[in-house]
Amino acid sequence: MTTPPQIKLLRAKLHTLVSTIGIAASISITGIFVLALIITIKLGSIHSPHSQKLVDLSSNQAVLSIQFVSTIDDIDLALRTESWNTIDPSIASFTQQYNRWINTHQDLSAERINHRIKGESGLSVADHFDRVAYNKTQITQSVNELKLVTDSIVRRAPYISQSTQSRVFASAQSIREQFPAYIDSIKQINTLYKSHELQNRKQSIASIQRLCFMLLITLLALPVFVIAPKIRSMQAAQQSLESKLVDAQTEASHRWSLLASLAQEIRKPMNTIIERASRILNAQQDDETNAEHEQHIEAASNGLNTLIDDILQISSINADTFTINPKTTDLRALFNSIENRYQPIASDKGLTLKVQLDESCPTSITTDEQHLKRILEKLIHNAIQYTKAGSVNIQASLEQTNLHDTTQDKLTIRIVDTGIGINHEHIPRIFDAFHRIDESESNTQDHHGLGLTIAQALAKQLGGDIAIESASGAGCFATVTIHPGQYSFATTSNPIDQSSDADHAILVSKRVLIVDDHEDIQQLLTRFLTRAGCSVELAADGQLAVDQVLSANQSEAPFDLILMDMQMPVLDGYQATQRIRQSGISTPIIGITAHSSDDDIARCLQAGCDTHLPKPISKSELLNACAKQLHHHAQSNTKDAA
Repeated sequence: MTTPPQIKLLRAKLHTLVSTIGIAASISITGIFVLALIITIKLGSIHSPHSQKLVDLSSNQAVLSIQFVSTIDDIDLALRTESWNTIDPSIASFTQQYNRWINTHQDLSAERINHRIKGESGLSVADHFDRVAYNKTQITQSVNELKLVTDSIVRRAPYISQSTQSRVFASAQSIREQFPAYIDSIKQINTLYKSHELQNRKQSIASIQRLCFMLLITLLALPVFVIAPKIRSMQAAQQSLESKLVDAQTEASHRWSLLASLAQEIRKPMNTIIERASRILNAQQDDETNAEHEQHIEAASNGLNTLIDDILQISSINADTFTINPKTTDLRALFNSIENRYQPIASDKGLTLKVQLDESCPTSITTDEQHLKRILEKLIHNAIQYTKAGSVNIQASLEQTNLHDTTQDKLTIRIVDTGIGINHEHIPRIFDAFHRIDESESNTQDHHGLGLTIAQALAKQLGGDIAIESASGAGCFATVTIHPGQYSFATTSNPIDQSSDADHAILVSKRVLIVDDHEDIQQLLTRFLTRAGCSVELAADGQLAVDQVLSANQSEAPFDLILMDMQMPVLDGYQATQRIRQSGISTPIIGITAHSSDDDIARCLQAGCDTHLPKPISKSELLNACAKQLHHHAQSNTKDAA
């Protein structure tokens, strides 16, 4: 089995995605660990600038305090030893150290943070700053006293009184006594700041580690919650494509087999046509024998035409180009027509055919008459074909059904036969296109497996469906439902068309113009019509037809009927018909085309044709259509004359 490009591409994308995910995950995990290690090392060596400044200020203040006390000791020593030559430098150093000390103290106080940080003693930074402030106040007072005295010493030395010296010694002693407490508080503040800085670094490291851990968890969760569903989705898509591929290949194989069967079905009537035609052409036989050959050829041609129509119909359904043309339909006329067609066929097999319209049936409904007729013809044909003895009953009624709590009217038609039936296990696939089962077990399948598919599609288009109930040897019960549209119980004023052989008498001595550019079609139609008693003239294109019709009317020997092929050279049938109608000629015109779609029929009628016949045309269809148009034209002339 060849793998299609779509599946190959999907597999390649899936493999690339998985490989990319694996590589990206490995790189990302490694990167996160390396990043976490680098950040941890960096944070271990980086200090907060502010915290570090406070630590430095407190350390510097402790040193300055010791130096400041040392200058006081120098002054004290100079006075006691009367070293007057050193007193001035000592006092100058004292003043300088004091200024540095007081400035540092102010900076430390201004920059202090986290007053609630506590040490092991239970005292906070704020508590120590309170002590420092108190000691600083005491020291400042003593320093101010000492500065006053030292200024006097500088002026009077060496004549310094005993009281002045005592004041110096007292101030110095007071400063010495205050500084140990001050220095101790500063050291405590320094310790607390260092501890706080260390704690901050630990917290930062812990935060980064948690962040890296969260990134790692997120990265590990990404394949599970984001990428894994994508992979599963792609795998599901791949499996779906492969499953569809298998189904498509199975269906293709089945259709190729059915095409071979259809070719065989086409050969059967073609062989009959060729063989019977050869006998007519190559043997000297009497008219009765030739008539028998012609009957076989006509039957084979009709079968071939039906097969081609079914193929075209199912193609139209599958291509979604199927159209519905609802119009007022006389039910009794429709069922009379069906009964007239199939009663002789049933009688030939010794079967009883009954058509019953319930009192609930309206006189007319709004639907596509041709499609409804085709549904019934296929089901009735199957019923008669697979019923060897007994009867085929057709019953119609108007019933109400409940759908989504809404009551709807449905025209229900039941076709019941006493045929060979169908095994129950085959019923689920009975409507599948090209599906065939053993004919010995089925009375619902046509010979090529398209009829019921088409019938069900038509029924659904008409707002209904078809249901089959059956069992082997117990006959078949087929139920057709359609939506009746607008319906009426009033008696129709239109006469029922009965296209039977009795009508063909009207064809005798009628002048008919056959317009077709194919000689074989001309000969075939001529043969059919001349045998029915018509006088036939020929035209090979639309322009010749217009000239002949106008000439005949001018000579007061008009044609009674015109058969107009719509596709011809020079002037096609549509334009020719329009010109004839524009000339005021009302002669019935039957349009003939190779197609039978609603668009083709509508185009023929719009051009001015009275009705339409699709090729190939059987003898009965041709004569019935011609007789019907002549009857209609005669009735119209009678009304106009009245």
